[in-house]
Amino acid sequence: MEGGMKLVVKKHDATNTQVREKAKSEIQTILKARHKNVIMLLGSSTAESFLFTVYEYACNGSLDKYLSKESSRPLIWKERKRVVIGLARGLKYLHDNNIVHCNIKPSNILLTHDFNPLIGDYNFGREQELKSYKNKNREDYEYVAPEFQEKGKLSSKADVYSFGVVILELIAGRRTTDFTSEHKSLVEWAKPLLKKKNYSELVDPIIRNSYEEDHLRWMVQVITECLEKNPKKRSSMNMVVSALQGIADSELDHMTDDITPAVSDSRSVPEINGSQGNK
Repeated sequence: MEGGMKLVVKKHDATNTQVREKAKSEIQTILKARHKNVIMLLGSSTAESFLFTVYEYACNGSLDKYLSKESSRPLIWKERKRVVIGLARGLKYLHDNNIVHCNIKPSNILLTHDFNPLIGDYNFGREQELKSYKNKNREDYEYVAPEFQEKGKLSSKADVYSFGVVILELIAGRRTTDFTSEHKSLVEWAKPLLKKKNYSELVDPIIRNSYEEDHLRWMVQVITECLEKNPKKRSSMNMVVSALQGIADSELDHMTDDITPAVSDSRSVPEINGSQGNK
């Protein structure tokens, strides 16, 4: 853009009429979302049989590249905590505004210059594609809540489950695709350790000498409650943010619990030919 601002344009697969109509409605809601941990959706185009969305650019890319075994720059403990707290607050904001993301995973969590997380890449109209979802790759499937897998039930509690998987990845330094010798998934590997409270065995060796034990215990308790199979027993994001508040209060940057109205975000919104709506 003029002035050097970078944008991201994504093309979505939305040839199905039902999906397109549902996506149009969802886009109108997301366009109003303003929170320091939610990526700004700046505009969209639904001309002919296409669906394009325009987002702000995050200079440090997506979280998944920092969790990879091949990463040349793994996150330090403080940065991992920052991602956990920011992601929790961003999801709380979305849920408080009746927005279910449906697609929480590391590749959809963007990082700013100081590694603050931005929730991005909504899968618009996703619930219309539930029947075909099980055929998608296992990496995505690991983030999906049991009730979504089994019965196609979509709610904010499905986001909570996905959030729990992402926190587990951050602590363990393992991706959902990093199978153990027993060919278990990440969650299957972690659950016995969680049950036995062998928390130190969950920790990524890279941060083994830098994490705080009390903060780890709080995070692990949150993971356990987020990964409950029964959604009624699963925490809400309000409960998660409250549970993490002690960690947030101890951070040097004094992050505050942002529950301000949608118009409060300080990031500037560029003009994109009246992009605040569908084209």
